[in-house]
Amino acid sequence: MGSVCSKNLLFFYFFTMQRKSLAKSIFASLALVAVLAGCAAAPAPEKPAEEVLKEGLANLAEVSAYSYDVAVKGDLTDPYGEKMNFDVKLNGQLDSIDEKDPKLVLQLDGTATDSTGTGGSGKAELRMNKENLYFNIMSLNLKGDVEELPSDVTDLFGKWWMMPLPEGTFDEIDITLSPSDEAEQAELKKSLEQLKLFATPEYKGTENVMGESSYHYRVNIDKKGLLEFAKSAAEAEGETISAAEMAEAEEELKNVDINGDVWVGVESGVLNQFKGSITMKESADQPSGTITVSVAIGNVNKPVTIQAPADAEEFPMEQLLGPMMMMGGGIPGGDADLMMDDSFMMDESMMMDEAMTDEELEELMKDLEELEGLEGMEGLEGLEELELDLQ
Repeated sequence: MGSVCSKNLLFFYFFTMQRKSLAKSIFASLALVAVLAGCAAAPAPEKPAEEVLKEGLANLAEVSAYSYDVAVKGDLTDPYGEKMNFDVKLNGQLDSIDEKDPKLVLQLDGTATDSTGTGGSGKAELRMNKENLYFNIMSLNLKGDVEELPSDVTDLFGKWWMMPLPEGTFDEIDITLSPSDEAEQAELKKSLEQLKLFATPEYKGTENVMGESSYHYRVNIDKKGLLEFAKSAAEAEGETISAAEMAEAEEELKNVDINGDVWVGVESGVLNQFKGSITMKESADQPSGTITVSVAIGNVNKPVTIQAPADAEEFPMEQLLGPMMMMGGGIPGGDADLMMDDSFMMDESMMMDEAMTDEELEELMKDLEELEGLEGMEGLEGLEELELDLQ
């Protein structure tokens, strides 16, 4: 299993553009990479700027715990002239020193609107340890052409909830920044050392980044180096990047300019900040506009302690099932064609169209098995007996 670093650390979105919009891909990938500044004083580095930045980038491979502060703002126009604005702030902590006992704190505060006035704002906090997930949706305010949330949902806001994590969760989900395997970590560090990402760095002095005196450089992004790193990162995760995909990414990059500033911690030696802008020029099939990003990391490799909310209650999953099924028109987690219509109804009993085929029954059972936590769904094996009745 790969680490989040090799998936998300630097601009991996170039190889997801075939499946997502450029704006969404940039937002998803860059939200983990950049930085924030203050003031401090330290001697200028003795090493050349290129070497300081190369080492700072490579040292990210050894980061397994940190605090983070992220801000992403966007002002975009899609190819049809529709505008979208968003302003999202994230901050918190992550600790993957022990991959079997990861810890995460995430605080979210954001707004988003489009040219019709549709959108909203919200605040939330999430805390996680190896046993439980705690979360609190402080507020969620929707406006414009958005379906009003039912009271069964809004009644859950403004309080702490707890959900036990199933055993083996972290065998399937990896929230680490760097690989725990020493060989993988060494390979990642080698890849980062070879990366030519920052062009024409210019030393600007020292500043404080989340409590650490840091060297500040103004840089341009080397697009070719960016693509090569994204390719190697994808291949490290088992992806196959074709020549056609590389050519498409290169073509997309012609309409994108990325500029900014980076910082490297004097003591940690880690690239701990990026602050810059991504400008997308108008094109036939991609949004245009500007996204500004500011992300900082600090408290590098210092263990995190999760404070469980004393008043957290176990989350009533069944309370949401009804509203979710009504709003979504079907069963959460099921296929789009599994709709709540006259041919399929579910309450305390089950009724199915007598014309259901064996293939449809198998598909139905597969969908039902995905509804973990749905009351009354234990003993799905009993559905096998229905096959005899339907023949």
